[in-house]
Amino acid sequence: MARAFTLLWVLGLVVCVPVTATAQEACDSGRGGPALATGPLQVSLLGGQLGLPRRACPRSEAFITGDLSLVAELAEFYGNIRSNAIVGGSWAITERTEVFATFEAFRFQTVISSISAKSFGTGYLSLGALQQIYSGEGVSLAFAGRLVLPSSTLDQNSKPLAMDLGLNLAWVGHEVVSLHAALAFAGSIGISNGPAVPRGGVRLMVGLDIHPLRWLAIVIELHTAFGYRGVLDLVAPGVGFRFAIRQHVGIELGAIVPVAGEERALVAGALQLSWRFGGPTSHSQDQDDEEPTP
Repeated sequence: MARAFTLLWVLGLVVCVPVTATAQEACDSGRGGPALATGPLQVSLLGGQLGLPRRACPRSEAFITGDLSLVAELAEFYGNIRSNAIVGGSWAITERTEVFATFEAFRFQTVISSISAKSFGTGYLSLGALQQIYSGEGVSLAFAGRLVLPSSTLDQNSKPLAMDLGLNLAWVGHEVVSLHAALAFAGSIGISNGPAVPRGGVRLMVGLDIHPLRWLAIVIELHTAFGYRGVLDLVAPGVGFRFAIRQHVGIELGAIVPVAGEERALVAGALQLSWRFGGPTSHSQDQDDEEPTP
């Protein structure tokens, strides 16, 4: 089962064959300079960032992220706080192809109930690739796939192997406002002596990226998910702020708040510091040399 699951993920990436296009407007608009993050907010409710949407534009960067999710059910006297310190990066092999990886270097979880417990260790390692299939006239489309390996030291009885595969869109319709969206399948199986308990579902996200200033972006998103935990997994609005600190250094602060569905978390948030060291750009060298600080 595990081999078949991995083969499905690999086959999904193989079909992502590049399509010739003549323009890179959606990826190289130059808005905000190279320091600002692009695409979806990097806030995840699932381990290993499973199902987390990717941007549609390859870029090379390194980052460190701290994330947090909170479950609080007062009527049942139950709470669950989970946090991770994540290191990762991506490398744009070409203008259309990117590989990426993340590792939850430190994972902490505390359960508050009649019997409370705390645990900490390492989390999940995920590996992925992105292939842009179209870029032109302000639109970029890309396939992305992620494999989440059963590497957490906190899993005892069952170790999950998971994957996602999706289509990502970026559309620049205005100098100040752009749109991003993603449609993905996410699935997992448990590796243990017992049943595999496979899961699978569909996730849909749409968002706006607003640039009131060159060093600032405001992100508004809506996340929905179906089938992974129940018929309706979640409906969750999200909001985030992106800042360009120096020429290639940026900060993203984001949060999503589930308001419906099977998801038990009240809120999830993430703070990410990234350093961009490569990727296609179209703005001039003079613009790059400006430090977009407030």
